[in-house]
Amino acid sequence: MANYNTIRGLRVKYLSADPAGAEDGQVWYNSTTGNLRVEGMVLAGSWASGGAAPSGLASGSLAGVQTSAMMWGGDTGGAPPSWPLTSYSYNGTSWTGAGDIPSPVRATTGQFGAGAPTATGYGGFNTPGVVTIEYNGSAWGAGGDLNNSREYAYNTGGGTQTAGIAIGGGPNQAVHEHYDGSSWTTKTSFPSGANSVYAIGSQTATLGVSGANGKTAAWNGSSWAVSPASLTSNREYGAAGGASNTDAYVFGGGAAPVQTATESYNGTAWTTQPSMANSRSSAGGTGIQSNALLAGSFYPGNTAVEEFTAPSVITKSITTS
Repeated sequence: MANYNTIRGLRVKYLSADPAGAEDGQVWYNSTTGNLRVEGMVLAGSWASGGAAPSGLASGSLAGVQTSAMMWGGDTGGAPPSWPLTSYSYNGTSWTGAGDIPSPVRATTGQFGAGAPTATGYGGFNTPGVVTIEYNGSAWGAGGDLNNSREYAYNTGGGTQTAGIAIGGGPNQAVHEHYDGSSWTTKTSFPSGANSVYAIGSQTATLGVSGANGKTAAWNGSSWAVSPASLTSNREYGAAGGASNTDAYVFGGGAAPVQTATESYNGTAWTTQPSMANSRSSAGGTGIQSNALLAGSFYPGNTAVEEFTAPSVITKSITTS
């Protein structure tokens, strides 16, 4: 272990405690522990198994965070498929029935919300395509109708129950709307409309991503700015989540082998992250909590749940050997 005597004169700070908000690469000597310390040791992101889902739904919806999520909609993938109305809540370990969603809202609904006990769904296949439903912690009810039909809407939403976002969902792949808890307002269209447009973040910091062509654009609350960075692979029918337009993830979708792949976006560039254990296409949905994702159930009837822990920067002692 290096000590203070060996680094004297090298302008390394001599501190009694590790500094708050240290910058990447910053080095200092902690006189209390007697260690030479450095900020910027990166732990890689990783996937881990979560509690198995009670049903392996295709094209369903999942909203919330890793320790508090809601799942509903989708189909069983049979021939012909069935369209279950049951919803479930997740506490980070196990799933519990949360009542039926209102018929005829079923399959491919968009979603957003902070997780149990609230969630919002909208659009969906084989419905009027404009219906909105809301969960208040004990039961589902009706919300305000969309201004535009969104049939294949899963993973097109972001935000919260009273400040939601919707982008894409055929046949209006570029149309952009905001929800205030009771009504929808049409905003400036997403500039790179194509199939599987994902909405990530909040109403004032949205990232729009086209899974079909990889195009990326950021919304600042009033206008879009197209990013020069695109997904490294097309991810149609994948899943996405994130906290803002500088903290986003897209995973699964596309064709093999990218159906297990994960990419993260930091506001400038997309970076490949560790792959999932399960191939995920026709994604059921995602949840997000800061730098963690929850992957739900996916076609064809996969009940495995995977949870993502993002890369992190930690402080370590410098040793010699």
